[in-house]
Amino acid sequence: MRKCEICGAALPQGSRAWYCRTCGIKRRRERDRARHQRLLEASAPRERFCESCGAPLVPGSKARFCEACRDVRGREQAREQRERERAYLGEMGRRQENAREEAAQQRGLPHFRSGLGIEELTRLAREHRTSYGKLVAWMDLHRRRPGADEELA
Repeated sequence: MRKCEICGAALPQGSRAWYCRTCGIKRRRERDRARHQRLLEASAPRERFCESCGAPLVPGSKARFCEACRDVRGREQAREQRERERAYLGEMGRRQENAREEAAQQRGLPHFRSGLGIEELTRLAREHRTSYGKLVAWMDLHRRRPGADEELA
């Protein structure tokens, strides 16, 4: 026969409980009260400090940096992001340029640069046994129409 761990009262036959009903209720209340107190203490705003300079932050805020450091950090992050984007776009641009050159070589057409006149385009169309319209359409498809891309000049 089992007995209550707190008061020693006899528990019903076959029961797996450690406490009688009254002691169980008291113990649960104490446990819940302690848990509630821990949650209140955890949610109470505590003093936090800037990760960069160590200045105290506004209580209750989730900020990691003070106002002065936030501005500096924001500028640094924006600069780093721009550099990453430039590097990525530069690499993608080189890949696209190489893909266009390969496609032009496979078709037997030259890789065009902007600044070609109508006479030159007509001559190129005749050389490659195609019409002026098809040549210009191909250039539009590959963004190589004269004057369309000023960076490629």
